[in-house]
Amino acid sequence: MVSRSPVPSQIRSWMTRYKLIILAALLLTAGGAGGQYRNYTLRCLAPLLESIDPNAPKTLQEALLAGPQRFAEPLAGVGAEAITFPISTKSEEAQQLFEQGVAFLHVLWYKEAERAFRTVVELDPDCPMGYWGLAQANERSPPRARIFVEAAQDRCDRNHPGIEQKWIALLANFYSDTDNADLADRSSDRIRALEELALDFSDQPEVRAFLIRRLTLDQFVAGLPVTSTLGVDTLAKEFTDDHPDHPSRHYRVFLWMQRRPDRLLGEAAKMIDLSPRAAEIWRYAAEAQLAAGRYAEAAVLAEAALRTDHRFLSEKNLMPWQAQNLTDNYEALVNLLTNAGRIDEAITWAKRASIMPRALVTNEAGTEQFWANTLMISGQWDRLLKDLEADPILRASDRARDRASRLEWAGIAHLALDQTEEAETAVEALSQLEREAVIAGISSFDENAIAESRRTLGAVRKLFSSDKTEDPAASLQNVALPLPAKARLYELSGRKGEAFQQVKAEIEANRYQWLPTAYFCKIAMETGHQREALFPINRQFRIDASLADPDLSELETLASLATQLRLPEEWTIPAPQTDLPEMADDPGPLTWQAPEAPGFELMDRLGETWTLNQFSGRPVLLNFFLGVQCAFCLQQFDTFQPYLSSFEEAGIEIVAISIDSTENLKQILGGEPDVAPDFRERFSFPVLADPELEIFRKYGVFDDFESGPMHATIFISPEGNILWRNVGHTPFEMPALLLEEAERLLKTQDSVLTQ
Repeated sequence: MVSRSPVPSQIRSWMTRYKLIILAALLLTAGGAGGQYRNYTLRCLAPLLESIDPNAPKTLQEALLAGPQRFAEPLAGVGAEAITFPISTKSEEAQQLFEQGVAFLHVLWYKEAERAFRTVVELDPDCPMGYWGLAQANERSPPRARIFVEAAQDRCDRNHPGIEQKWIALLANFYSDTDNADLADRSSDRIRALEELALDFSDQPEVRAFLIRRLTLDQFVAGLPVTSTLGVDTLAKEFTDDHPDHPSRHYRVFLWMQRRPDRLLGEAAKMIDLSPRAAEIWRYAAEAQLAAGRYAEAAVLAEAALRTDHRFLSEKNLMPWQAQNLTDNYEALVNLLTNAGRIDEAITWAKRASIMPRALVTNEAGTEQFWANTLMISGQWDRLLKDLEADPILRASDRARDRASRLEWAGIAHLALDQTEEAETAVEALSQLEREAVIAGISSFDENAIAESRRTLGAVRKLFSSDKTEDPAASLQNVALPLPAKARLYELSGRKGEAFQQVKAEIEANRYQWLPTAYFCKIAMETGHQREALFPINRQFRIDASLADPDLSELETLASLATQLRLPEEWTIPAPQTDLPEMADDPGPLTWQAPEAPGFELMDRLGETWTLNQFSGRPVLLNFFLGVQCAFCLQQFDTFQPYLSSFEEAGIEIVAISIDSTENLKQILGGEPDVAPDFRERFSFPVLADPELEIFRKYGVFDDFESGPMHATIFISPEGNILWRNVGHTPFEMPALLLEEAERLLKTQDSVLTQ
């Protein structure tokens, strides 16, 4: 294990004081920076962004600066070709991207919608509908949306088309009082305003499309019930009949998802044909099939959603967290396969999720939880222990909260297997880990996660305890374990009655789940509910059973029940051929693909040339920064300095790339082989010059909208692929987490790529 070098408290205190003078220093040096950004004369935008709440900006410039940083490009396969929404702009490109943004709104791809509309206002800063689109794309962030609506109002006078004035006034009314007005009331008012707009502009198809959008989605967004599903569906069907290629057909699927999901499965297939490049559409189609109890079909579509995400990320050279809902899509597929009894497939997909890089700055939890949940839901306690002990992917992370999770899962498995001594060892190890982690200093997020692992294991321990002074079953209700897993733990602790009630509640709340239903049949038989045990074994259940893993223990009980029902000895029914839309010729890879790092050839202050190929076979950490005269930028290197030896011990080379010229680097850092004394500790690694920003642009470390460079920390594998990166105007300052993540990624790459 690589030794860690935590930042001493005196250094942290110094850094806090140092930050207070950085902005002043930047303002003093900004004049010499040449005004490199389009809208700012600061040398570095980091201090400005630190003062901005990206979810509640105070000005339009703040809202735009906290938004996307790369231009949108035309993207086929989302349904934009069917959008007709003319706006008052002289830019044909702005018009095209505006309609693409509208298509993104309809397929609920909000990240790309904002990028499209942001590019529209870049092409035509006075186009009010571009800002209207930005507001629509930020409907989940009302303070941002309100800023964009105000910008649209400022640019929309009486000389603009009447329909544009009404579109913008409609949104302005909706966001005029978001603090006090009830969301449901405002949503009702918005629907009425859209109805008026539809009456006044009946020849404008997008008015009807947005009316259907709000009638459908506001039941989920604002709790506004659909008073007549059939009535809204009739309106939606008329629209799709008139505009069969419009990317909004899934609104009809949403309408019937809860009541009659089987009603529009054909419509779900059609919407994929119209928007095959939108991963969310594949996901919604999967949910429709799942709601109708068609697990095999749902699994095919859920996999297609992930592969579509992977394809988009690969084409754009993006990190996994830059997809809108990639982790959620992974979780959906793993859960689907688990509940279908396809445990081996579920674990394979859980592994694919686990090898992906993590953003770190958002403190997201590892996806190894999907893996553990699958094995607990299926009652495969021995397999869980074996994987925890031997699988390199599950054991790869050395982060304290991940080690805590592994101890939690191991302790639960030992208790389930009646291995009391081993369980006590896990309990003590988890308590010791928590004490050590808190003393060493961890984030509050990690501290809470470790405490939650301790509470969960403690609750399960009470369940298996002989202490009768309190109800141990009650304590299990308050921990975050899947309901079917809790039911199995109740059973193993001798509380079969509670197990029966738990799993019964699960299958009543989530119909058609094969594995929980199969377990219900088993536990119902054992608790004297024979009639209830026999009832679920219908034709669809028998079809789903044919797709489950053949070694599941529940199948033995089901075979016995099939005999009682006088079914054939081969009681399962082969699954019929699925009638589903075909994926594209290139549906996308099975896993996220680490993009190839662009090569470079840059000089240092002494005129020596460095290339990426020089580091072939070794992992490299590239730090892009905005010059050795930028005080704010240099603080990142001060943050990393205590960890440099740990990176070196891990075999990770560090290289810095600056916007400075070689002459400027030589003047400041010195012309001798040794760096000038003032910078010697800070720059004990190569510092390369990229004054033309060629490599900054190649690596995407450039803000298209502000027309200036950004910061980036990029980790490159020994094979030359980008395994992790953080790009933005604020430098990355979490070296300890990055070191742990880099080591984890090096351990896990290529582990399941061939499966």
